[in-house]
Amino acid sequence: MGCKERGIRISGPPLGRPPKNVSPETKKQAADDEGIRNCIEGKFGQGKRRFRLGRVMAKLPHTSLTEDCYYFFSYESFYLAIKVFSGIFMAIFANNVFFL
Repeated sequence: MGCKERGIRISGPPLGRPPKNVSPETKKQAADDEGIRNCIEGKFGQGKRRFRLGRVMAKLPHTSLTEDCYYFFSYESFYLAIKVFSGIFMAIFANNVFFL
């Protein structure tokens, strides 16, 4: 069962010689796909830089899924810690106003 049967559209330039005339709809669809892909790839880059996940090297499909789970777990736990500690900080210092 291929991608078309499952309703999956493959983004990216088609193989072979590029066409002479590209429709504006095709250009817009390619730009939209690239924007979505950049957002997702940016999060993986952030995980590799910020959480040192660039040191995790996966060679098998199963281990690459494990790598992705490590990334999401570390990112979500860091985000949760920020929310908890900022809430505690605001609760302690909400009534006190400090002037420098």
